[in-house]
Amino acid sequence: MKKLFLLICLWAIAFFYVGAQSEIYSADELFEMALENSQALAEKTARERAARYRVKEARSKGAPSLSFESTMSYISNPDTLTVDAGALGVLDLSGLGGPISPMPAEDTVFTMSGNTYYDFKLIVDQPVFTWGKIYNALQATKEGAAAASIDSMKMRNLLKTEILINSLTLHYLKEIELAISKQSEIAARLKNIAEDSYNNGMILQTEFLESQEKLREAQLSKNIILEQINQVVLNLTYITGRELTPVMIETEDIDLISVNSWEEVNREAIENNSDLTMLRHSIKAEEYKTRIQKGKYYFKPDLAFHMELSYSGSYFPFIQPEWNEENKGNITLTLGIKAPIADFGGMYSAARAAEEELKATRASFEYNRKQIEKYIRQIIYAMELNKLNIDYFEGRIETDRQMIDQKEKEWRSGYGDESELLMQQVNYYSNIILLNQELIKQKSNYFKLKNITGSVNN
Repeated sequence: MKKLFLLICLWAIAFFYVGAQSEIYSADELFEMALENSQALAEKTARERAARYRVKEARSKGAPSLSFESTMSYISNPDTLTVDAGALGVLDLSGLGGPISPMPAEDTVFTMSGNTYYDFKLIVDQPVFTWGKIYNALQATKEGAAAASIDSMKMRNLLKTEILINSLTLHYLKEIELAISKQSEIAARLKNIAEDSYNNGMILQTEFLESQEKLREAQLSKNIILEQINQVVLNLTYITGRELTPVMIETEDIDLISVNSWEEVNREAIENNSDLTMLRHSIKAEEYKTRIQKGKYYFKPDLAFHMELSYSGSYFPFIQPEWNEENKGNITLTLGIKAPIADFGGMYSAARAAEEELKATRASFEYNRKQIEKYIRQIIYAMELNKLNIDYFEGRIETDRQMIDQKEKEWRSGYGDESELLMQQVNYYSNIILLNQELIKQKSNYFKLKNITGSVNN
């Protein structure tokens, strides 16, 4: 009974483990994970949102601004006005039988304000004419926002490119691992045959040692491939932000669409490459910044409208009823003009600096365009070589199959040697390994080309 219970527990544990490991992710699902968890993309997205807020900020510069200012003071010794007795002359009532009285009859002190003093201002400012500085600043921030959006898209394309390349690489590495495993089995059989032959005195010790070396070489190759598989899975783990294992990644081959000439690919890249598109927006932004600096030039006056609705007095408005009796509310309308006259060459230098920045950005565009053109030509030449090598190895593999069939027939008929058949099988799997290595290079180059032309999603 205890044994039966133990078997049930072991079966349940195994079922749970297999179920936990059964989740398999396609390249599209890995890409969705990367979009959710990539901190690099989160940074680009945050910068894109910040750029959009800068556009709103720049747009607000041309709209009226409303502000409020207030001071509330307590005065321990408020101002007073003293009128001395008789300072205003005398009041002569003698003709009416009355007295002659000084005005005022005695010193009189008038309080000019109370112990409290309030000052409130509601201010409206509206730019009227600024030589295009506000408009150009808005346009420059729009170009910056467009560049930030392209930068986010570039990161998304890069993530997808890396996922596709790593997924395809993993697919072919698994094929290579399978071929190496077959080679290991064959190498082990060759070692056993060589050992029997050596013990029977049919081969030299060096030939026996060589068979042992072939087995160790196969094991070493398998370890190298396993390390490469682990590296690819580690890449995908950090790209997606999810801990992965080789069995959790769905791998499949992808047929390639024929690549056009480098001239046509280069034209596509010039139109759609993310870096070049961002540089175009940067050039436009620098052009607007240059106009801003020219709008700040000497003797170019800015006009603005300023309005103040204010109240100053000893009583708190709307709360204390006496405030209205003071009649100290006021409306002030102002048209302001400000024109720079001299600043020891500061504005001139700023304008020249903006022009040089524009030249630098244009030069950067041309430099990057040339580098992309060079990169495209290198990739296409490499892919042409990949295609030649793939055709060569496919031909070799077909020849190997025919040779294996022939050697197997000779061996089974008693005219051939098993070792010759096994060596032919080793060559067959060696060519399969070389073919898959070339396919990794070809398809990695293909998706690098798709990424640089901005068409990885097509």
